Amino acid sequence: MIRYITIISLIALVRTSLGSVSIGTVAITELVNNCTSEGLFQSSDVLKLKAPITNNEVAPALFRVVVRMRATNASGETVDANFTGPLLVSTLPTAQGFDDSYGLVINTPAIPDGGTYTVTARLGLHNQFLGAIGIPNNGSGMIEVDVEVYKYDTTGAAGFLASATTPITVYRRNPCGNSTSGTLVTDRVTYAVGDPVTIEWGAAGCDARPAFAEASAATVEVRRMSGVPSGDPVADFDAATPVASISTWNQYDMPDDGCVVDEGVSRTFCYNDQIGTVQSVSLYNTYTTQQADFNHYLIIRLPQGAGTASHPIREAQFNYVFVGDPLVPIEISSFTGTVRGLTVELRWVTLSEQENLGYRIYRKLLDEGEYRLLTGELIPGAGTTLQTHEYSYVDETVEAGVTYLYRLADVSTSGVEVRHEPITVTIPGPGEEPRLEEPVPHPVRGKAILWYAVPWGGRVRLAVYDVAGRQKRLLVDDERAPGWHTVQLDERLEARAYFLRLEAPRGSTSRRLVVAD
Repeated sequence: MIRYITIISLIALVRTSLGSVSIGTVAITELVNNCTSEGLFQSSDVLKLKAPITNNEVAPALFRVVVRMRATNASGETVDANFTGPLLVSTLPTAQGFDDSYGLVINTPAIPDGGTYTVTARLGLHNQFLGAIGIPNNGSGMIEVDVEVYKYDTTGAAGFLASATTPITVYRRNPCGNSTSGTLVTDRVTYAVGDPVTIEWGAAGCDARPAFAEASAATVEVRRMSGVPSGDPVADFDAATPVASISTWNQYDMPDDGCVVDEGVSRTFCYNDQIGTVQSVSLYNTYTTQQADFNHYLIIRLPQGAGTASHPIREAQFNYVFVGDPLVPIEISSFTGTVRGLTVELRWVTLSEQENLGYRIYRKLLDEGEYRLLTGELIPGAGTTLQTHEYSYVDETVEAGVTYLYRLADVSTSGVEVRHEPITVTIPGPGEEPRLEEPVPHPVRGKAILWYAVPWGGRVRLAVYDVAGRQKRLLVDDERAPGWHTVQLDERLEARAYFLRLEAPRGSTSRRLVVAD
């Protein structure tokens, strides 16, 4: 019989930095088999932990979360459950101020100010650890599960922010099961294009010595996401695009005692013959980020069943990293203005958006001091996305011969407005010769607007001709004052190429017209 037991933490934060981050109620769920005493966690089980992390940093932020299991033994010493071998992130200069010893490390995506992301982790409860804290076989005792949150910025600096502790009752049975828990750690949270992502993974030991001479494999998979983490790593991984499968863990003969490090196959094995357990198994390798990864999350998976045939990893482990800068709320690749007669079409393209409610456009004259709001209602944004989006707005209130400055502003869901660099647009006058602008839209489907300018007043004629020179539509045949004018093309023409011809005092001009289905 299989049942699920859930224990909810009632312990408040024991350490926290004021106003920076908070940890919600920690929930620990256990998959229990029919050998377990009712209501108790037991050795060889995998504990499933969920911890909501709320960002109070006043700006989007990245965090690294360390989960540990520890207890006090009969001598009053604190004993930590050893999840992995020596983690690479402990020795890298980019991780200064970050303590990951004996812990599982989870990277969060960029969490907006006031937002919450639920961290999930899977912890192996091993007989060796329970014996080290003095719990006898077929006996029970108390351990603590600690959740610690560290701030992480794009320079690699880290600092402790908060922690929460959950006490649980555990049961030590002998022997333990034949599966183990896995760990998966990256050296950083964010990377630039071309940076190596150093990945370390391992399996925590159990009571019996695994037969590491068996042929076995631990292939770590890297996939590129098209969106932001949803909180469900299994669904995120299934929806992501595969980009790499790296490293293997093959045959190896264990010594009777001590540690073996083999750089050729990137692994570390530690075995203690006195205790009779494998203390840690750790492997590492790198994935080099590509241009296609830019401004995307990568999700990394250590699959279920990795390890040896006799001691496979029970459940898959996942971690996220970001290539680019996920803390930039809006990344705008272009903002342009195109003049068509007495209108300006403003267009902008975003590569990513985070908690984006919408946009405003401000305008001022070149010699004015203050920008004035041009748009009325907010132009809706795309919320949170890593996909490209295109936007446009047409300003129909410009005058000929005037230079304007336009400034785009994005507004977050929390009401914060960020203004971007302005662009300059000059509206030309009628000039010395007749002018005929490209229809809007073009190619024409149904109706279109035509802008034209005449330098001198007088009779003006504007008509549509086919390629044989036959007149198909007469649009204007009347007196016009000097300056810009507009006419609407609303008569349906067959889908083909035509020519527009403008005849005015002292000159004429033509341009191509395409009508599409």
